[in-house]
Amino acid sequence: MTILTSPVLPWDKRHIQLCDFWCGKIDGDMSINNLANSDAVDAGGGLVTIPTLVTPFVAGSYINLSGTTNYDGDYVIQAVGANDFTVYAPYVAEEFVGLGEVVTPKIRPGCSFRVLEVRLHLDDVGDDEAFEIILAAGNHAYNDITLDSQNMNGLTQHIVDWSEQKRFFNKTDSIYFTHANTLDRAWGLEVKYAVFNDISH
Repeated sequence: MTILTSPVLPWDKRHIQLCDFWCGKIDGDMSINNLANSDAVDAGGGLVTIPTLVTPFVAGSYINLSGTTNYDGDYVIQAVGANDFTVYAPYVAEEFVGLGEVVTPKIRPGCSFRVLEVRLHLDDVGDDEAFEIILAAGNHAYNDITLDSQNMNGLTQHIVDWSEQKRFFNKTDSIYFTHANTLDRAWGLEVKYAVFNDISH
């Protein structure tokens, strides 16, 4: 049996692309759980405004939206209001139910990837709460695991350097980040990763 017909996943490392994203928020949790019970708004020019119950991520943030009917996906926030954010998306009328929608920073490129570095910065020392990097395994939820956890009590930053480690993930995997941020510190998160072809079919 050759590797191409076995359950072993082969990767083509000849075509590697280095990627990064960042996101930030002036206060509050690293994820937004539940949107406002309101409608998506056609903002014109291919833009859609999404209502929130809390302070949104800052403009320029890369986020993932899930739990909606029409707007699940990855976006870069183009503008923010007091309780909404605007992204490029095809407009479809939808009234959000304010229950079960999640907005969070997440790596999910849809191809095999490797995480190189994660950097979290708070504008003041954190509370007795963990910043966590969590794998949502694409093959089975039984394989979900916390990859890194750091109590931010008394800290303003945490850097995870995996550049010398073989932190490889499958194309169906995704990685997300959590921090409760009860003290409402302003925070910024930057993630460096690499994507490459996998030649399994």
